[in-house]
Amino acid sequence: MNKFRQLSPLVLSVDGGGTKTTVWLGDTNSGRILGQATSGSSNMSAVGESTALQSLSNGISEAFAQASMPLQSVSVAVLGMAGADRVEEQSRLSKWMISTGVADHFSITNDVLPLLFATEESRGWQDSTWTGSIQRSQIALICGTGSIAVALKNSFDIQSQQIPTSADIIRSGGWGYLFSDEGSAFAIGQAALRAITTCVDQRGPATELLEAIRIQLAVDDIRQLIPAVYAAPQPKAVISSLAPIVFATAHQGDVVARRILADASKQLAQLVASVAAQLNAPSGISIALSGSVLVENSEYRDSMLQDVRSGGYEISDVHCIRQPVIGCIRLAAAIRRVRNAASAGSNS
Repeated sequence: MNKFRQLSPLVLSVDGGGTKTTVWLGDTNSGRILGQATSGSSNMSAVGESTALQSLSNGISEAFAQASMPLQSVSVAVLGMAGADRVEEQSRLSKWMISTGVADHFSITNDVLPLLFATEESRGWQDSTWTGSIQRSQIALICGTGSIAVALKNSFDIQSQQIPTSADIIRSGGWGYLFSDEGSAFAIGQAALRAITTCVDQRGPATELLEAIRIQLAVDDIRQLIPAVYAAPQPKAVISSLAPIVFATAHQGDVVARRILADASKQLAQLVASVAAQLNAPSGISIALSGSVLVENSEYRDSMLQDVRSGGYEISDVHCIRQPVIGCIRLAAAIRRVRNAASAGSNS
């Protein structure tokens, strides 16, 4: 019997979104998360390639620092990155991963697909009995700064050592804030700005959003909204930051704010319904939810789910995922087990 090289027990997971990047460093031997770090946005479309890669580098370096370990190559890394199901982003990220030597093996997907692998909350991320299987009836929905719903065209098993590519995925939404991101923080904030401008112009109803947003953006006169938003370094972030104001104002009973959220809920539900229709699943759908807008606002979340049901779709179960990065590290650990077993088999 030939001796084979045991793979490093270290695995790395990255959840890279439009607002922040979360990195976990795990030890598959002990089952412990050794280091956790958060850095800035790693969405290339939102902040550019240089800034995105710097955020990624900072997060990985900080995770090793948190673990009191020198920066070194891990056995497997799984990156769930916003926009990374596009060929151009995947190519640039892959080139960076290879040049830095971060991992012996790595897989890159978008930031929503890992939700499907994070739903079995009772299992530890390093559970050796987890097979990595995903059924066609499972839908993942992210609603934070932006929004997107995805599912797999066919059932999946991790034995292939590769996570699904864009060709394997059904998706709805995720076209970016200029012409998509329905139901998201940006869409809600943008609808609020439209509501207060029509109010000022006396083309729309009065709303408490007017004063609440004036205070939030620290302007003395509502006409100063234009420079406050347009001259900001990141107007998208400013507009998205208004979503909590809309939720708070709606909670206080403002009719306009409540209508904004009702409309946004229906639009978000349409993303799920679109994917469900394409799946043509024989039974009820399972939904994994994530993103601050859904996770932090239970009434909005329940409204969206009810809108899905009203569209004729049965929901078998719902998983609210607060840490999508767990899906990435669970995948990384499973891929490492498969690769380690394959290495042992080929050298026996």
